[in-house]
This record gives sequence, structure tokens and C-alpha cells, in this order.
Amino acid sequence: MKKLLVVLLCLFMTACGTKTKDSDISDSILKKYKEDLSFIKKNKKFDNNSDKMNIKLYYTEIDEGYRYELVIDEPKENMYNIKAISYSSSCLDDYQPTIGYFDKETYSMVPGVVDKKKNIYKGISLSGRVKKKDSLKVFVHYDQDESDSDESYSYCFEVKNEN
Repeated sequence: MKKLLVVLLCLFMTACGTKTKDSDISDSILKKYKEDLSFIKKNKKFDNNSDKMNIKLYYTEIDEGYRYELVIDEPKENMYNIKAISYSSSCLDDYQPTIGYFDKETYSMVPGVVDKKKNIYKGISLSGRVKKKDSLKVFVHYDQDESDSDESYSYCFEVKNEN
């Protein structure tokens, strides 16, 4: 019985001291999120519109300030494995809203195609809470084909309120 207890104790201590593959993945995803967020904060040049997609920003008043919804839709080209971050200096939450970073599934948009089984959507949205209505900075990254290829694109936008 003592031997079994010693073996179990050793196994438990060994397991606690090693990183799992899931935590390695989570660490790399969090690192990528922080890098992209830092890029948005430091970037001085933003596009106001896109010829690749439609981007709209809407605000709704709430007790703490405003809730925003940033809608990205109407793709003009294939957009696979989309990752997006919206950034506001007046964000009320600990993390800036994202899509595609921490999600298990991928998000894609293809002109004229909706196939939820293949994770192809008409549009995507990011929602967050802010202290004041202001323009929002947005980072969008996507691949042009279904596999992670060399043909990937990143854009930074500054989006103004629609309402």
C-alpha cells in the first residue's frame, strides 16, 4: 500500500511540474493576441474603409457607458481563418474583444457563400463595452485560401460610429 501511495504521489508531483500541450498552445495564442494588440496601439496609420470587406460600428447606451457592436461582412474576396481585435482606450473590460484567437473553431467569409458546417459565415461581429463613443481601432488578419498559406493579409482600420 505504501509503495502505491509513493508511486501516486510521484506521478502527481511530476504532472504538476510539466506544461501540457494545451497550455503551450494557450501561451502562444495569448502571445499572438498581445503582439497584435500592441501593434494596433502603436500603429499611427489606419485605413478608414476597406475594399476587401464592409465594416460598421454601432453604439447602444448602457449604465456604465456604451456597448458597441462592430460588424464585418460583405467580403469581396475569400477570407479564411479570420482573426480580429477591436481596440478602444476607454474599454471597460480587462481584455479587448476578439474573434478567432481563443476560439476552437475558425471563422471564414466567402463572397456569396454561407456554410456553417464549414465555418463560413455571412459576417462576424465583435462586441465590447466602453466609457465613451469614439472611433474604434480594428485589426483584421485572414488567409486567402483554406489552409494556412503564405497568402495572408492584415489590415488596421479606424472605424467611426454609424449611428
